[in-house]
Amino acid sequence: MPHSIKIAFFVFLLLIATGTYFLFHSPQGIPVTEITIDDIEYQTAEYPNGATGYAISWPQCGGEYPRMPYDFGIIGVTNGHSLSYNPCFKSELIWAQKAKYLPSFYLNLDFPSRMHDTPPRSYGYRTAQDAYEFAKSQGVEGGTWWLDVQIMSRWSSDKATNAQIVLGAIEYFNEQNVFIGLSTTPYQWHEVVGDLQTNLPNWIPGRANKEAAATYCTEGISYSGGPVLQLAYIENGFEAVYSCGQ
Repeated sequence: MPHSIKIAFFVFLLLIATGTYFLFHSPQGIPVTEITIDDIEYQTAEYPNGATGYAISWPQCGGEYPRMPYDFGIIGVTNGHSLSYNPCFKSELIWAQKAKYLPSFYLNLDFPSRMHDTPPRSYGYRTAQDAYEFAKSQGVEGGTWWLDVQIMSRWSSDKATNAQIVLGAIEYFNEQNVFIGLSTTPYQWHEVVGDLQTNLPNWIPGRANKEAAATYCTEGISYSGGPVLQLAYIENGFEAVYSCGQ
């Protein structure tokens, strides 16, 4: 969500401030308004209201992990981009398993560097499958999975194509019957996929502190039509996460 990173967080803010992000050209896809996901089932959160935890990933490799107390841990499975693996996933999984609640996971979505003849939706599906199967090989079963959509990743200039990639990932996780949600900000979501509505839960970074996160739970606006279930803020040099509950 992404997010778990002190350095990357400041880079992210810089990108937002300057309007600099990576969009690459691809053939036109179908209009976003024609994309539907009626066949994708809605999933709920697993952490109660007010629970707090941390999200960590590859940037924390070789360094310290957040110290207790924390209610839950969220781990990045990919190494900053799709079809890659967090090199210290196993040790971070052990860290997350010490918390009160079961771990959650997130993976980076993006546009491929070489599309070849692979349809965007199939690429998104394969991206999700690759991350999920890697996590299973490390001992993970189920859990909540968050799809990280960031403008600092590589994307097509065609938002409908990007939307198909996201929908492909959703389709895969829906087939696995695991809880899924979206991790990004309203601005980034609309810059990458336009007005796509999925009705999936939102994890939104960028809150000032825990109190601001708690307020956003009741006053925040969803970017994808689903409920706002998690907010993130920086605490002790890590990305802290506040749960809004179900």
